Amino acid sequence: IWIYDYSGTGSYGQNFHLYGCLYDWETACEVCPEGWHLPDDDEWKIMETFLGMPDYLLDIFGTRGGEQNIGGKLAISNTDYWEDDFIKTNETGFSALPGGRRDITYTLGKFYFRRLGKSAFFWTSSDENETYAINRIIIYGQLDRELGLKSAGYSIRCIKN
Repeated sequence: IWIYDYSGTGSYGQNFHLYGCLYDWETACEVCPEGWHLPDDDEWKIMETFLGMPDYLLDIFGTRGGEQNIGGKLAISNTDYWEDDFIKTNETGFSALPGGRRDITYTLGKFYFRRLGKSAFFWTSSDENETYAINRIIIYGQLDRELGLKSAGYSIRCIKN
């Protein structure tokens, strides 16, 4: 578990209180409270269909749903949080915040946090293989479907059983 820009000393700061924690995939699959679970790829597809994503885009990896503003329908409408310019309606009440991610790239003794204020990364419980799991990224009003390294740090959204 990581907190964007937390160095391990002092208080957790504003990022923790606003964006919460970033989790590796294995931890993400275990931290939802009793009676809740991390949604799998198919559960995300159900929501995407409800929000207007065409069926032919559901199984595609990469950028999807921009024409339907799927990401904007999930993003908190307060524009103070998002640096990128797209229409944020939050008509779903999902209220996604652009909490960024933690990269597993280790350079000069430091792991990198990226995309705070620009993108929201969410794990699904669907793994692809030993190394990768499926995730979703809200960026520019789109909802990307990607494979992320399981050791990277992304946000989670638990759903009720």
